[in-house]
Amino acid sequence: MMKNTSVGLAVLLACCVSLQAQPVAPSSGAGPMAIEYRLKVDDELTVKVFQHTEVDESVRVLPDGTISVPLANRVQAEGLTVDELRKQLVKSYANYFRNPQVSVIVRTVANLNIFVGGEVVRPGLVPLSGQMTALRAVLQAGGFKPTAQTDSVYLIRNDGKNQAVASRLNLKEVFEKGKADQLLQSYDVVYVPMSKIARLDKFVDQYLRQAIPVNLNAGFTYLLGPNNSSVIRFQ
Repeated sequence: MMKNTSVGLAVLLACCVSLQAQPVAPSSGAGPMAIEYRLKVDDELTVKVFQHTEVDESVRVLPDGTISVPLANRVQAEGLTVDELRKQLVKSYANYFRNPQVSVIVRTVANLNIFVGGEVVRPGLVPLSGQMTALRAVLQAGGFKPTAQTDSVYLIRNDGKNQAVASRLNLKEVFEKGKADQLLQSYDVVYVPMSKIARLDKFVDQYLRQAIPVNLNAGFTYLLGPNNSSVIRFQ
């Protein structure tokens, strides 16, 4: 059983190389359950200032999370809503124009994904849409299989230094007791183990170190350490 699951995870992670999810449109904000879209790296924006077309600009959110616009120079954009960014730009342009009226339009959104694997109905890439949480990502992947260990789900994340850090999530308490869910970031891996897997070190050895393909890319390369062996730090 464990051997088959290891092979399955290897195949599913290998799919990250070729699968491309469609861009996700920003939330319209309609309805009480809507989540406002927050800007991400590589989103393309158009910034306009009414009656000051000389500073109108089409920009992309840079890898450091900022945008570069005339006069205002570098402005933080990643993680902000469109309206929050607009207000930031109004403050910047107020140094040059009287009562500036600024508009920000999202032209295209970055094609970012997370990966959900293990004991879910449809394992694979899931588009990172809005404030995606671990449980929501599992539901996007078809939900848990009956064999899933829902109180011990693993989140594997790039720590910002291209090192993989793993933590354990209790999603059983999220959907049964309403506990706070974990917000996800681009290229996170959510892995739902089988209920019989109990030892964390055994999971790492059988389901990550031996299973991750050496040609993994598409943003998930932080899972591979020196000499193509996975290096994971637990916190």
